[in-house]
Order: sequence, then C-alpha cells, then structure tokens
Amino acid sequence: MTDTRHERATTMSTVDHTHPDTGRPFGDAVVYQRGPAVAADGGERTNGCLLYTSLM
Repeated sequence: MTDTRHERATTMSTVDHTHPDTGRPFGDAVVYQRGPAVAADGGERTNGCLLYTSLM
C-alpha cells in the first residue's frame, strides 16, 4: 500500500484552477446563474382573485 500522507497535505492553493482546454481560470466567466423564483401551489390559474369552489 502506498503512503498517501503527501496527498492529504496538498492544499487548495497548490491545485491548478484553470480549464485544461482554454487555460482560463475558474470563475473568469459566470458558470452558474440562478433562474427566476417560482412560487407554485398547484392550483388553478385565476385572474388574481381568490376562487372558492364548493366541495359538496
């Protein structure tokens, strides 16, 4: 079995943070952007007024 103590001692500052194909550093461009927030209750769409229906 090989000794892995050296690998555990590696810090993030020693890791190459560039894309192997472009040479650009990670974070140089927006990688992920959050989409619009959606609040959905699964009900029927109305004109904005509350719609009450009888269950009987």
